[in-house]
Amino acid sequence: MRYRCKVAECGKTLSSPYNLHRHMTCFHQRVKAFVCPFCSRSFGYSHVLKNHLRCHRRKGPKPRFSITPLTSMINILPETDYRRLMSVL
Repeated sequence: MRYRCKVAECGKTLSSPYNLHRHMTCFHQRVKAFVCPFCSRSFGYSHVLKNHLRCHRRKGPKPRFSITPLTSMINILPETDYRRLMSVL
């Protein structure tokens, strides 16, 4: 079963209700809850932040603090995604 985005100009179909919700939050509402501790750029998806962090790892040491999503995103992320993000850091 596919789930269609209800925004008229979009029409994207996604594989699950969670992916549709994440699409609506990150793409249409432009919530960017994952912030880089090095340069303060923000990202809507944790995997994009993870990829971005690679450029900083080549340049210098790891930050002394951890990255946490904004409190508004904690209820949206499943616990496994949150743990996976934190394990990368």
